[in-house]
Amino acid sequence: MSNVIYLSIIAVLLGVLYATYREEKRSKPATQYPIEEYWKGQERREFKRISKKLQIDYYYLSTDGNELAKKEGSAKATTTNVGWGGIQFLLPEKLKKGTRLSLEIQLERERSPIRAVGEVVWMEEAPDKAEADGTRIFRTGVKFVGFSSEAQNRLVKFLYEDATS
Repeated sequence: MSNVIYLSIIAVLLGVLYATYREEKRSKPATQYPIEEYWKGQERREFKRISKKLQIDYYYLSTDGNELAKKEGSAKATTTNVGWGGIQFLLPEKLKKGTRLSLEIQLERERSPIRAVGEVVWMEEAPDKAEADGTRIFRTGVKFVGFSSEAQNRLVKFLYEDATS
């Protein structure tokens, strides 16, 4: 008989907990649920970025990390934003997700560029940026996957100075 009482008490407690959970879920705005933020296109970057036009040179990297020449040397691009975790720039070519790049980023007021390794994490066509001759342009998001502590320090200093000026 006592087992029946214990099971009844447990069933009532579970019912109360479930009812409380359902009520809390209904009372919260939808934006508090991560899946909602994902599908609504909310910011998912780990680090904030600043809008900045900087000149970069890039080379493709082979799987062993060696630079592969792009046509005759590096290709050039201009960033649209930069942050601690990565950059976005415009390219006249479509790169595959996962493509590794050697980057040389020319910071304002600095003589030498910082060198970093980046990986393409997303790409989308930018019809509003197409060139007059019809060349397609692609917005390209690249996350940093490696750079020296000296380059990290220079980038952090640049971002801090830009954010506080």
